[in-house]
Amino acid sequence: MLSHLRLSTRISLIGIATTLCFASALPWIHSKTRELYYSATRERIQKLVQDTWSVVDFYGAQAKAGLMTTEQAQAAAKLAVKHIRYGTLEGEYFWINDLHPRMVMNPLNPALDGKDLTESKDPNGVHMFLEMVRVCREKRRGRNRVHVDTHGCYSRGPENQLRQVI
Repeated sequence: MLSHLRLSTRISLIGIATTLCFASALPWIHSKTRELYYSATRERIQKLVQDTWSVVDFYGAQAKAGLMTTEQAQAAAKLAVKHIRYGTLEGEYFWINDLHPRMVMNPLNPALDGKDLTESKDPNGVHMFLEMVRVCREKRRGRNRVHVDTHGCYSRGPENQLRQVI
């Protein structure tokens, strides 16, 4: 079929066909790679959340056993969680809020500690902390996605974030 074409033309056509095959596979490769990356990230964060919860649980057990007062245990747990990070970026940290929702401890913005978060909305108008509380009340744990404007805070600009809550 291609025998009437010059050898250089045949080689060029084979190269073009190979390139088109690889180029058409790139979107699939990209989606699979992205899916694997986010799956591994979710699993890693879930494990870190469980590890962090075990630190909080340890201090709760200390108070229950009478080795610390409840106030001492809460202060120690807040201090421990305040210093835990799960990534290399400034915004990858753990905070504690209650089911009101009220901020109990935010390591990057201590001015939020004790603040009522009921009216806090993401740029899309979602009451993000109320949504996290809803997930906790209904399922005891889970994930939710919020749109956070981190521009003034971490210099990364607006982004979607997946939050793991327990």
